[in-house]
Amino acid sequence: MPKKNLDFFTILILCSAMLIWASSFIGLKIAIEEMPAMSVIFGRMVIASLCFIFFINKFRKTEFSKKDIKYIFLMVLFEPCLYFIFESYALQNTTAGQAGMITSMMPLLTAIGAGILLKEIISKQLILGSILAILGGIWLSLDSISTQSAPNPMFGNFLEFLAMVCGAGYTIAIRHLSANFSALFLTAVQAFAGAIFFFPFALYEYSTIDFEVSSTALMAIVYLGI
Repeated sequence: MPKKNLDFFTILILCSAMLIWASSFIGLKIAIEEMPAMSVIFGRMVIASLCFIFFINKFRKTEFSKKDIKYIFLMVLFEPCLYFIFESYALQNTTAGQAGMITSMMPLLTAIGAGILLKEIISKQLILGSILAILGGIWLSLDSISTQSAPNPMFGNFLEFLAMVCGAGYTIAIRHLSANFSALFLTAVQAFAGAIFFFPFALYEYSTIDFEVSSTALMAIVYLGI
């Protein structure tokens, strides 16, 4: 494939991923307004896991090295485990729009981590653009107003920032793993590990909090999982 076409395809799939990611903030906000946060994430991981059941036999043939297992552990720890804890509680305190804007800080965090760990070059344009994004995020947080659906936007935005730190760690881990494993396999590992990790939290919420699942919240969880 010519380099020009490859670059266009890469940009296209990255933009598509960002559009899907952006829509997940809206879906998650809808779901957690009716259900406890960890129960929503557990449901999301279960739905995602069900999507990969038919590939289990294929995944069993996958071979690992000790170094691969270390990176897989880091990938799962950063995302979905820590990432979704921070993000779900962030969206309980801030708006989906503000949380989405905070994600603009992730390129700088990823670039710094990749520069240190992967020895990748950090361009001046990336630094400048990311600094503008950070200043915008800070301004957005300081100028935010508490509402019923966003009671503490500054705290929520800070939690979303921590989620972006985890997202940057995840991106660096996946950068290494994607050279040896398929995207399908890595996504399945995240889904299965996430379902196991969030199960105790969801069980605790189910036994201590009274809530009902509406069709709207259920559809949001199904969408998030898929």
